[in-house]
Amino acid sequence: GFPASTVYGGRMAVLVAGGPTAALFRANVARPRLASDYTESLVSASSLHRGELFVVGGRLVFVHGDASHDLHYVAATVAEPTGPADWRSHVIVNLVSPGVERAFGVVGDRFMVAYMNAAGALRLTRATTATPSSPGDWETHTVTMTSGAYSLGVQVVDEGGRPVIVFATDDGLSFARATTPTPAASSDWAIHVVDAGNYGRALAMRLTTGWGLFTSGDPAEYRTSTAAIPAATSDWSAPEPVTYAPVVVEGGIEHMGRPWVAWYEGPDAESGTFVARPPDAPLPDPRGLYWAREALQSDVVLSRGSYFGGRAPYLL
Repeated sequence: GFPASTVYGGRMAVLVAGGPTAALFRANVARPRLASDYTESLVSASSLHRGELFVVGGRLVFVHGDASHDLHYVAATVAEPTGPADWRSHVIVNLVSPGVERAFGVVGDRFMVAYMNAAGALRLTRATTATPSSPGDWETHTVTMTSGAYSLGVQVVDEGGRPVIVFATDDGLSFARATTPTPAASSDWAIHVVDAGNYGRALAMRLTTGWGLFTSGDPAEYRTSTAAIPAATSDWSAPEPVTYAPVVVEGGIEHMGRPWVAWYEGPDAESGTFVARPPDAPLPDPRGLYWAREALQSDVVLSRGSYFGGRAPYLL
């Protein structure tokens, strides 16, 4: 099956889908090491598609697609689900066609889905309540129209209760920030191009002093905002190279005042996962070698379940 994981109540929770049934495994200890450290419960007696696991409003939520391109929201109705009766499912939205770039995020206490459709429309589907229970509990609007010729990557991030969407198209790498916690139209967004010449898949990190942007490519690059709330191209630093190997960025966090980034690296960007971070005394090395690298697992093709969702189970 396909595992999706999150931290719930300070313990690891893993939902395994893709088999004849779907099951939830909850850790009984803070640092599980054995199968006996987990308690298993059934989520669905039938198969569920690959998806992602979240905590929304203090409850576990599993979001997955299906063969008809519908997105399903499967939410626990109790804090400690023990069987299928403790879960409820409904359709959030239909993405119309396969291969649509999408990203999930929890902003404040609302679940949101950002996606780029085949017509070049960047759209946001937002829960209108912390506990949505039917398709009527969702609102969808177009954030902006793009060239539509090329789309690679979309991500939704929480900025103090307001959604931020970072996306890449033929227009370049762009940053969209909602001007209200409850955006409902394109007029509720402030959008600017960060780099018109960069089409790499981007990872946005909310930092203590602003924003960090890591973009995959050759080279992979990192830049930071020079303003707490960037509003124009001039509000970003010049990019610095991190690595010249082909990479597929997975996720990142700020830890000990420094950005940590995880990626796949290799000839096909699938041969392993690495973490990069600036060491204590970065050297002015134009090749980006002042980013330390640690192989978490090399020469193994790891699961890319989080690739399209923009999440990072290895770091988060």
